[in-house]
Amino acid sequence: MQTASSLTLEDGTVVSGCDRCKETYANSSSGKVPPCDTCRVELLHENIEAAHVFMMGRNQCLTIGDHILDINIPAIKIIMDLYQVPDQMRCLIKVLKVFHFCLNKRRENESGTVESE
Repeated sequence: MQTASSLTLEDGTVVSGCDRCKETYANSSSGKVPPCDTCRVELLHENIEAAHVFMMGRNQCLTIGDHILDINIPAIKIIMDLYQVPDQMRCLIKVLKVFHFCLNKRRENESGTVESE
């Protein structure tokens, strides 16, 4: 979860890395389209806290053998306490959503099938 760079122009317009990339591809004679599906996304300010918690705890998993079952919620709680997250339930929900999204993507890549979220 990284943030894409942005640039504020003299007139106050904020141009993101996405805008520059799309413009570059649009002006290119190659006919290729920008790789938006594989590109990193803009991290909204309201998700920064959850992103920090997720990045710190993403490898704290409950497993059976080599099979990942879920993220370790007590470990995430400790991380939220360390970061002094005020709305821990909201943060936990965001962390769980990201974790399960990533876990489903991993399972898709391993099996070649799509699992429901």
